[in-house]
Amino acid sequence: MNRSQRKLLILLFVFLCVTTIIFNHDQCQLCSNITTIYKHIWIEQALKQIPTCIPDDRPRQRALLYTLQEWTHFAQKYNIRYWIAYKTLVGYVQRHALLPHDSDIDLLIMAQDTAQLFQFSHLNFSSIYEFRIHPEWYIVEETKRSYFHSEGIHFIAPNARFINRKDSIHLNIWPMYDYHPDQTRMKNNSEAMLTQYDKNSKWKSTPKEWTFPLEKCLFSGIKVWCPAHPEKLVANIYGPISVNISSTECINGSWTNFVEHKTTKKTTIMNNQNMSTTQMTKAQTTAIRLNDDDDLIEKALEHIPICTPKDRPRQRNLLTMLQAWSHLAEQHRIPYWISYGTLVGYVQRRGLLPHDLDVDIIMMSDDTPLLIKLSQLNFSSDYEIKVQPQWYIANHSYRSYFRKEGIHFVA
Repeated sequence: MNRSQRKLLILLFVFLCVTTIIFNHDQCQLCSNITTIYKHIWIEQALKQIPTCIPDDRPRQRALLYTLQEWTHFAQKYNIRYWIAYKTLVGYVQRHALLPHDSDIDLLIMAQDTAQLFQFSHLNFSSIYEFRIHPEWYIVEETKRSYFHSEGIHFIAPNARFINRKDSIHLNIWPMYDYHPDQTRMKNNSEAMLTQYDKNSKWKSTPKEWTFPLEKCLFSGIKVWCPAHPEKLVANIYGPISVNISSTECINGSWTNFVEHKTTKKTTIMNNQNMSTTQMTKAQTTAIRLNDDDDLIEKALEHIPICTPKDRPRQRNLLTMLQAWSHLAEQHRIPYWISYGTLVGYVQRRGLLPHDLDVDIIMMSDDTPLLIKLSQLNFSSDYEIKVQPQWYIANHSYRSYFRKEGIHFVA
């Protein structure tokens, strides 16, 4: 073989290699595109099986599932160990899918694994999604953590969040500890336990074998990691009934806790049966006023803009709660006035600020004993009043939290 033939053979070999590489790349890209299309189809098919109650439901459900799918790709790429938890796990146990009314996705990771996630929070991996880790994740007690609003950290209890900026939704990434934070001494020969927050932000321990080994499971058409015994975990945190029955139903066009709804309805009927004519007339007048209140609130909501799917339900809840408070304050002659962000809303638009998360009111400190008496009354199945036991201490930095009594505030 002469030199020219050798050169020709080498060129032919190089050409074949390059052609093969290009073909394989295109083939891989094609396979990837086909897989993505199929995953989207699976999600859309899964959405058809999830009921809706309000207009915002379907966009929110779709955004949550696509965000979860993006997370699974992210976690697989960077070898992040996680599993679904809390209400997301309830949805899997009850229907192998997203709960229709759920507003976020809950995941668990081992607390010590949070350290390795920091490197991913600085990656610019998407124009839509971002990964936020709480700077004080290593502090076990959430009440000792701080908010870092300037850094986009608007949470303290989860260790991290996977955020969908486009749809303003997120995945909460909660810590799981291989020890009990409130125990200072390990018990000898004790069963291996894991500890996490329960639904009331208190520590809850379960056998390690209930969680590990993790298992692959299908959640609304998306492959995710599940704990080894999901039913046991759901029953332990939310009660055995939650394994089969959801506590929330679509009632009169809104998601409602049906247990409270039925209890309230039954109590009302029983009370009506024992009412005098005067009491009945007064109750009917109150019912008419409440219906008028609902109409006024709905009319007011028409003038409040929304930006995210969760805005309207939140705005409606805030106004309904403020209306209930105003009736209660009027009935018991409690002097108060709106303040802070609520007052800003009144000055700017004679209504609620569209993005406000709560309602602020002020009252004279000397009137607080009125609230203490009121807090001891069972005046509603939907609302309650909690008074800070150390309200008489002017400087709130010297006050304490009383978690067991439901006092999660100091100021």
